[in-house]
Amino acid sequence: MSAPGAASEWRDRKEGCALKASLKTAGLALALTGALALAGCGAADSEPDGGTASGTAGVDIGDGKTIELPQGDLKIGLFLQSAATAFNQSLLKGAQDAAVKYGYTIEPIDGQFDLNKQLNQLQTAATNGTYDVAAVEPLVGASECAAMTRVLPAAGVLVLTTGTPCDTSTKPAGDELWVPGTLATIAGDTTYTYTKAFLQNAIRAFPGAQKVALVTGPELDPLVINQKQAVAELAGTNPDFDVNFVYTDWTTPKALSATRDYLSANPDVTAVLSSFSPDVTRSVVTAMESVDMLGKVGLADQGATSYSVDQVKNGNMTFTLPYFPDEYGRLLVETVHSAQMGEDTPRFISNIPDEYGTVEDPVVITRDNADDFTPRY
Repeated sequence: MSAPGAASEWRDRKEGCALKASLKTAGLALALTGALALAGCGAADSEPDGGTASGTAGVDIGDGKTIELPQGDLKIGLFLQSAATAFNQSLLKGAQDAAVKYGYTIEPIDGQFDLNKQLNQLQTAATNGTYDVAAVEPLVGASECAAMTRVLPAAGVLVLTTGTPCDTSTKPAGDELWVPGTLATIAGDTTYTYTKAFLQNAIRAFPGAQKVALVTGPELDPLVINQKQAVAELAGTNPDFDVNFVYTDWTTPKALSATRDYLSANPDVTAVLSSFSPDVTRSVVTAMESVDMLGKVGLADQGATSYSVDQVKNGNMTFTLPYFPDEYGRLLVETVHSAQMGEDTPRFISNIPDEYGTVEDPVVITRDNADDFTPRY
């Protein structure tokens, strides 16, 4: 959905989706019954009541393999890229809030944006049998896929990927993002499809010839890989929209120095895009202020956090595209519970609420509808 005229259509969509949203909360499997059956994955069908005499449920993870998931209380390890970001704090809270009704324990494991650290954490979890379930937000999916699809399952740990998939990030949002060895991929606002929608909205918001600074994370981050592919694809039909990557480590200090250095060296920049609010966007705004670009050069971001929505309202930012980290947390818990009950679970689960569109056509937050939008974090 493009930015102009979004407000009234979005309000209608919110009202029309209220019932569907409540049904979704009640149970993922009921909304998408039979998804695995259509794919020929019927391991759970033999245990319709969700358990066996031994107190476990056989959960299909593809390739003819199952994980015996205990009944009752579960301990879920939530392996985060970093526990320090506002995004992941919201994700963690969403998981913890959802876990209460099932008696599950959510334990966050902080990767500190360090690939080797996260790999060691996954290996330790497999060796020690610390968790029944591992929900992983991988830093570099291709490097961690073996741990998620082979090492942890071999230790009897059920794995889901959240936010970013295992090693399939550049594929369109859908079942192709799932990798055998895991229960499901919960994604949506971090997929290639959603990233492309963000860039398409930027092209519409900033028409004509543009020199664009795209402030993002490390080059090997799954989201950045998605961005590179989307930029390359859109360049064929939008050659005047010249996107230049400004790499950071997702932290506010690095984002500030990298953005300020780039803008100082490139005073002809006409638009700035931030991939991560509020952590990176705060730095982008500060850097733009320091070189007298704020309010004079186009600005948009991904996140629709409280900070970004305020920037939209005060006219510094043209639009922001929402992230829904709390939905990642909620959905991973609901998916695990559905599997524990022996219900079919979809292989790909979008975290975008119905009232905010789809990965292909998301609702964009502008000054027209900002007052009606409640940020998730």
